[in-house]
Amino acid sequence: MKVRIVYVQKANKSGEDEKEPFAEGAMKWLGGFFKAKDAPGHVHAAFEYPAERWQPAIPMPIKIPIGSNPEVEVDGMSLNLGKNGTGMSQAWLFSREKLTRTLLYGDRPVEFLTFDVLKEAEQLSDFANNFIKETSNAVDKF
Repeated sequence: MKVRIVYVQKANKSGEDEKEPFAEGAMKWLGGFFKAKDAPGHVHAAFEYPAERWQPAIPMPIKIPIGSNPEVEVDGMSLNLGKNGTGMSQAWLFSREKLTRTLLYGDRPVEFLTFDVLKEAEQLSDFANNFIKETSNAVDKF
């Protein structure tokens, strides 16, 4: 069986006729259908930062010549990650004009009764911060 649950940054207000389970308690509710207390979860986490303040730790964009096009711009990079405490196995970094983005992919165990989406997001956000740096002034911009 495969279940997909998507959490987003901004919550929708529930209507008067809507009943639980709401997103915050979806894992606990879902766990009620299983004998196991946990299950493997495949995670895609996206974190976006304003580019005027945050840049990838690897300088981007990079202009490189490819074929007859003298200035192809590399604005993203894929990184295969070694073993780490988060279970994330891959990171993608993007640097666009107004936005710096870190995408994380990997596998983490999901314990149904204690799952806390805010705690999960905080742990992954802390890990994502390893791939960006804060610009202190215009000199730091790539």
